[in-house]
Amino acid sequence: MYEYVNGLLQFIDDKIAIVDVQGIGYKLFVPSKLCEQSISLDKPTKFYVAHVVREDSESLFGFMTKEERDLFLKLSSVSGIGPKTALAILSHLDIDTFFSAITNHNALLLSKVPGIGKKTAERLILDMKDKIGSISTPTKKVLNPKANDALSALMNLGHDPRKAQKVVQSILSENADIHLSDIIKEAMRKL
Repeated sequence: MYEYVNGLLQFIDDKIAIVDVQGIGYKLFVPSKLCEQSISLDKPTKFYVAHVVREDSESLFGFMTKEERDLFLKLSSVSGIGPKTALAILSHLDIDTFFSAITNHNALLLSKVPGIGKKTAERLILDMKDKIGSISTPTKKVLNPKANDALSALMNLGHDPRKAQKVVQSILSENADIHLSDIIKEAMRKL
C-alpha cells in the first residue's frame, strides 16, 4: 500500500520514528540501529515502509533502504517469525551478516538475536535460503567462513554484531591470511 514516506523527522528512539509529512505525523517502528546513525531531527528524511495489517492493529515499519524493507517482508513471511522478530533481526544484524549466516548455515549467530531460539534459527535458514536470492541489494556479499566463525565467537563473548563485523572485515582487509584465533584476539583489542 505504501512505498515510502518522505518528510521531516520529528522524533526517533530505539523503537519508533515519527515523520511529519505535510502536517500528518506517521509513527514508524524502526530498527534500533537507526539511533546510532547520524540522523538529524527536523530534516527531510525518507523511510521505505512496510504496512503490516493484523486482526487487531495496523502498523507501519520504516527502513532507511529498500533492501532492508524487502528483507523485513521476506523475514515476516517465514512461519514463526512475526514483524517484531523480523525487526529484531534487522536491529541486531546488518544485511551482509544476515546473508552470511543464512549462506553458511550459522544458526548459532542467528540464535543470538532476542526472540530467536535454535529451532527457529534453523527453520529460518531453511526458509530463507531460497528467498534471499530474490532480494536485490548492491551490498549483498557473503562473509568468508573464517570471518563468519570470528563473528560468531565475538558475539558469544557479548560483542555487538554490527561493530564486530566491521572490525573483523577491517582486520581481514589488512591481512586475508590471518589465523582465526588472531582475528579474534585483534578484534577484541579493537572492540
